[in-house]
Amino acid sequence: MESLGADVLEDTAWFDAQPDGVLVADGCLFGYKGEIPEKLFIPDGVKHIATSAFFKEETLNEVYIPDGVKFIGSLIFSSCRSLTYVRLPADLTEISTNAFSSCVGLTRIELPSSLKVIGDSAFKSCSSLADLNLPDGLEEIGSNAFSGCVALKKVVFTKNLKTLGEGSFWGCSDLEEVVIPSSLEVLGSDPFKSCPLLESIFFEGDETRWRQLTEQEEYNSDPDRKSFSDATIYFYSEQKPVSEGNFWRYSDGVAVVR
Repeated sequence: MESLGADVLEDTAWFDAQPDGVLVADGCLFGYKGEIPEKLFIPDGVKHIATSAFFKEETLNEVYIPDGVKFIGSLIFSSCRSLTYVRLPADLTEISTNAFSSCVGLTRIELPSSLKVIGDSAFKSCSSLADLNLPDGLEEIGSNAFSGCVALKKVVFTKNLKTLGEGSFWGCSDLEEVVIPSSLEVLGSDPFKSCPLLESIFFEGDETRWRQLTEQEEYNSDPDRKSFSDATIYFYSEQKPVSEGNFWRYSDGVAVVR
């Protein structure tokens, strides 16, 4: 039922009979009847939220989602321009396409440790999002997931990440540093294109593994391609390398160039 649009029950006898407030049927929240408050508490017992349930609700400022909601579907909070805080469920596993896109007031988001997938354009154009801590269990970041998040300065990907989608951080104009894990299996094209301040990309694997990843999209076929802006790629080396090149290691949890 969560794939149904939020307006599916409007103009029905059931809708007309409901009091003002959240509209829930069979554990699925379809939207809100009446004037939506600035601070919204979704009731316990909700398991799903319908597509576009709160799309363009520009007065919405805070949302509290109870545990038990494991999937945040498409466009649910997209273009909620006044939204500044969202309490996500502790057992959430997926945030779907455009779920929070264009939430320009969102400055930070606490992602639960259970989260596995961040879908395409999930946080696209969240232009105030400056604080991003990715959970250890995260495995997939979709295409354009954080593109246009111009306030982001640093991203450290978790050691379980397997997929980094096409254009995932495209146009993050304040992004300065990125750490990419060796667990990565799929690297989409242009993940950090148009990030003019990005100077360093620290890869936790070696140069051979990096070539394998980038050759998936034939990066080397176009000499003018700026998939990683003008960033320098550094390869991890715990011991001081004997060969010349760009290498780094951790020192007190911070990436340090060798």
